[in-house]
Amino acid sequence: MSDTSTNTTKLLSEIIQEISSLLSVEEIIEKVYQNVNVLMDASVFAIGIYESDTNRLCYPADMEKGKKLPVNYDSLNDNSRLSVRCFTTKKEIIINDFLGDYHSFFPEQEIPMPIAGEQTESIIYLPLLIRNHP
Repeated sequence: MSDTSTNTTKLLSEIIQEISSLLSVEEIIEKVYQNVNVLMDASVFAIGIYESDTNRLCYPADMEKGKKLPVNYDSLNDNSRLSVRCFTTKKEIIINDFLGDYHSFFPEQEIPMPIAGEQTESIIYLPLLIRNHP
C-alpha cells in the first residue's frame, strides 16, 4: 500500500471514529465538511436527508465557506433540481461548470437559483443508499 493510500485510510478511520462519537446530524455534517476540506476544496457542502412523509430532501446543516446555512428543502416534485435527479435515479452527478452544463441535464428549464448561499460552479452529487432504502 502506498503512503498516500495509507494516509487516506488513516484519515478516513479517524473521520469515522470522530463521527461515531457525535450525536446530532448537524454535528456530523459539520465534521464531515471539515474533513472533506482536508482532501479537497469544498466551499459548499450539504447532505440531503430524504423525508418520506413530505416527499422532499431536507438539508439540515449546509455549510458554505465554513458557515452554516439555514435549513432548506428540495421537493421531489421539483424536477429542475439536480439533487432530485440524483436521488430519483440513484446515480452520481459530477459537473465542473454548473452554468454551462446545467442544460445538458435539463434542456428546456431555466437554471434554478440557489435556495440559500451563493451560486456554485462545480457540483458533485452522490446518492448514499442504506441497503436499497432511499
